[in-house]
Order: sequence, then structure tokens, then C-alpha cells
Amino acid sequence: MGRKKRVLEFDEERVSPPHKMSTRSINGAGVDEIMAKLDSIEERFKKLELEMAEITKVMKDFEVVKREVEALKETCSSFQRLELEQKKRSVLVRGLMFKSSEKYETRTQTKAALAEFFARIGLKPHLVDYQRLGGRRADEDGSKISVRIQFMDTDQKLHLFEKLKEHGRELHDINILTDYPNFQLQEFKRLSGIGYELRKAKPGTKTRVVSKGLGLALQSRTGPSDRWTSVS
Repeated sequence: MGRKKRVLEFDEERVSPPHKMSTRSINGAGVDEIMAKLDSIEERFKKLELEMAEITKVMKDFEVVKREVEALKETCSSFQRLELEQKKRSVLVRGLMFKSSEKYETRTQTKAALAEFFARIGLKPHLVDYQRLGGRRADEDGSKISVRIQFMDTDQKLHLFEKLKEHGRELHDINILTDYPNFQLQEFKRLSGIGYELRKAKPGTKTRVVSKGLGLALQSRTGPSDRWTSVS
């Protein structure tokens, strides 16, 4: 017996070849919509590229400004350190009456007032500079207007305090004040105000403002034997 020929089976649903497929799904409105979306995406990318370029430029400019600011801060700090170093050799003397009836003293008159003060305490310092810091009111003797004096070195400044301690009550009319640099004055006033409120709230408390680097710090203590502690 010969072999039976196998009958080929076909699916009921026939598939058309690619060249005969319908093109309606990718033509007309569908293509226009896709192209519009692509154009929109491309436009957004262009905007993003422009924005990134601008951001990059701004960041570069910022880094340049940042370096300039750091350089200025360092220069400013150098001047502040220099000013602090100079202030270590100076003090403010309050309580010296004017040697004139005029509103302002001459340097010769200020020098005469200082000479009398130094004679009272037996001190003959070598001064680098001296200056009365303002004019007096018509109804006052000018003793409230401080005189800034700058010594040749810190040893003479310390010698001044030793002489003041020796004479004690004899100099009740004289006050020696710290000569703070201009960049510390606002902070000094702020801390002094805090110290005043602290002393008022706790009678017997002593406060002082001391240098701390380029800044200032407020310290307090309740008795002569207590250690000075920082006020937070």
C-alpha cells in the first residue's frame, strides 16, 4: 500500500501579508498627533538645554563671587586683628575736666589734663597718641567725655592699672574703660545690656565683657572666689 498524502491544515482566520495590511492606523490624524508630541518633547528639551546652560553660567559666576567674598573676609579679618592688637595698648579715661570753657579742647589742653592725671598717680608714660572723644555741653565740665590714650606697649598699660590700684579711693572720680574697636561696639552694647539685666535679677552678681577671638563674650560670677563663667 502506498503512503497516504497528509492534508495540510489551515487556520480558519487567514492573515494577510504585510504589503496588503491596512495603513489606516498609522496614517492621518494618528501620525499628526505623534509628530506633534515629538515636536513638543523636542521643544522642551531645547528649553531644558538653555536652562541648564544658564544654571551652569550662574553657578560659575557664583563660585567667582564666593571666592571674592572669602578673600574680602580674610582681608577684613586681618584688619580687625590689627585693630585689636592696637587696642591692647589703649584705654579710655573718663573723669578729666576740660581745660577750656569752649565746646572743644585743643590737643595742648587735652595734654595738660592728662599731665595732671598722671601726676596724681605718679606715672610718666610714653604715649603714642591721645584724643578727647567729643565736645562738652555748655552746662557741664566735660568730665563725661572720655580721653583715648595709646601707650607705647602693653607693659605701660598694665603699669597704669597698678598705679590706680595703689591710689584706690583717691581716684573715685576717674574711670578707666576698655577701648573697644568699632566693629565690636554693637556687640559690646548688646552684651552690656544682658549683663545689666542679669545683675538686676540676681543682686550680688558681677559681670564682665571679654574678648573671644575677633568677638566678645559675657562672663559672670557671684563671689570674689568664684570662677568667671560664660553666660549663654
